Amino acid sequence: GAGSRACLLLAGDGPLLGEMKALAASLGLGERVRFAGHVGDMKPLYSASDACVCPSESEASSYMILEALASGLPVIATDRGGNGELVNEGSGNGLLVGYGDAPALRDAMLALCGDSELRLGMGERAMRSVEERFSLDLMLDRTFAAYS
Repeated sequence: GAGSRACLLLAGDGPLLGEMKALAASLGLGERVRFAGHVGDMKPLYSASDACVCPSESEASSYMILEALASGLPVIATDRGGNGELVNEGSGNGLLVGYGDAPALRDAMLALCGDSELRLGMGERAMRSVEERFSLDLMLDRTFAAYS
């Protein structure tokens, strides 16, 4: 299937790490699910990835999502906090799913795994969306306008 060669790399060392490792092992996914633990600099992971998944419960304005988009990765994110302002249909740079909707998250991941044209197109739009909304010149203009 679409995800038959996919590998999931999980970065972080939160309280569920042990449970996640045990679950992956019990499902026989030891080779397909890798645990990076705490990662200080995510850029090498972005360059080695095809997409970024941010299934967080709460996000104000995620720097992780911005970094992933700026790295040219399509992002799958939950519809929490400011995620919808960064990832949405209008920008075409990723997929937004409901928080806690595991089937929708799975389907979004499989969609990107199975359609390289979709994934690459979203990746190109990801970089463009960050450049258009967060370029240094634009941010300086907005700052100066706010204080004028």
